[in-house]
Amino acid sequence: MTPRRISRRPSPTPPLEPAAFVRRLAAEVGADGGKRLVKRAIAIVEATGRPNAWIFEVRRARERGSISPAVARFLIYKFAESAMTALISVHPRLSALTARIERIEREHGLAEDEYWHVDEGPPEWQALNQEWDAVYEQIMIDTFLRNGESELAAAGSFGGDPLFAEGRTQIFGPLDT
Repeated sequence: MTPRRISRRPSPTPPLEPAAFVRRLAAEVGADGGKRLVKRAIAIVEATGRPNAWIFEVRRARERGSISPAVARFLIYKFAESAMTALISVHPRLSALTARIERIEREHGLAEDEYWHVDEGPPEWQALNQEWDAVYEQIMIDTFLRNGESELAAAGSFGGDPLFAEGRTQIFGPLDT
C-alpha cells in the first residue's frame, strides 16, 4: 500500500486592501516587491473603477511621512487614471462620444485597430475627440477634488511634472532610454 499523496494547491493571493498596501509599500518602495505591489493595486483600481479608498490611504501615508510626496503624487494620479479605464465604457458621456468617434472611423474605412493621429481626422472627428478629452479631464479633476487633492486638480498634465516623475522613479526606477 502506498501512502496517500495529498497535493496542495498554492494558496490564493489574499485580497489587497488600501491600508495594507500603503503599509507594505512604505517598507518596499524601490524594491521589486514594491513594484509588484503598485502594479497589483493599480490593476485592482483599474478593474473596479474605485480609486477613492486607495487615494485616501496614500494621502494619509503622505501626511504621516510614511511615503514621500513624490510617491504620493504619482500613486494618486495613477489611481485616478486607472479608475478611468473602468469608467470609459460605462460613463454615459464618454461611452456615447466613443461610439460616435468609432462610427466616423468606420465610415471612413478605418478598421477597429486603426486610428487617426489627433490632427489627421475629419473636423467632426477632431471635435468629438476634443470633447471626449475635456470630459475625461473633468472626471479626473472631479476625482482629485473629491479626494481633497486640489493641487493635483489644478496641475493638469503630468508629462513634465518633476514631482510625478520622481515618484515614478522612486517606485519603478529610472526609465530605460
